[in-house]
Amino acid sequence: MTVAPALDSVARKTAQSAPFKLVLERIAGGDRDVLVHGLPTTLGAFLLTTVQRQLGRQIVVVADDENQAESWRDDLTAIAGDDIVHYFPAWDVGLYDGRSPDADVSGLRIEAVARLASTEPTIVVAPAPALLTPVIPAAALERATLHLQAGEEHPLDRLISHLENAGFERVPIVDGVGQFSTRGGILDIFPPQRRYPLRVELLGNEVESIREFDPSSQRSQSKLSRVALPPPREILF
Repeated sequence: MTVAPALDSVARKTAQSAPFKLVLERIAGGDRDVLVHGLPTTLGAFLLTTVQRQLGRQIVVVADDENQAESWRDDLTAIAGDDIVHYFPAWDVGLYDGRSPDADVSGLRIEAVARLASTEPTIVVAPAPALLTPVIPAAALERATLHLQAGEEHPLDRLISHLENAGFERVPIVDGVGQFSTRGGILDIFPPQRRYPLRVELLGNEVESIREFDPSSQRSQSKLSRVALPPPREILF
């Protein structure tokens, strides 16, 4: 989502205010505890956006509950953009229920963890209960993440084996997150962190092209040179 020019202008102006500059100076100076009182959520979102932009820090916002977390998420997304802001929800099942969480919940959690494990600019918003559930270890996440680049060699049978072991579901036609399908030398896959699924065209064992595509029309869209595909679930065997 593109940030509205009016909100971006406000963000730049508030960043020049004396209180905001003081907070930035203290954080940049190494202060681990900077207490800020009396800020409504929206103004707090402007402050956090300023910290992220000017100091290049990755930020995790912990809210009391889901309602507050969603309020923070909405305000931050409007100001910083949805390419920066990611939501880390709580599981919709108990840890010992013997059931897997909803695929969308797992996808959002993995997306947030993957962003924090990278060097990308990121603000993650989470309700406090979401932090009570263990996350996938960084080493396991990296092993289960498939990296593809145009021009590289990747035998199709190995790609299929990796995707199945990582928890992707093989289907005739991809229309949901966590699915993949094959036909000839074409691999369609919908990883959790992307808005659109991907179409990987193979020429023999070589990755010839990687494109996003619209699942409703099946038409290819933007072309990509490389992608990282994390697993669609947090529990890997």
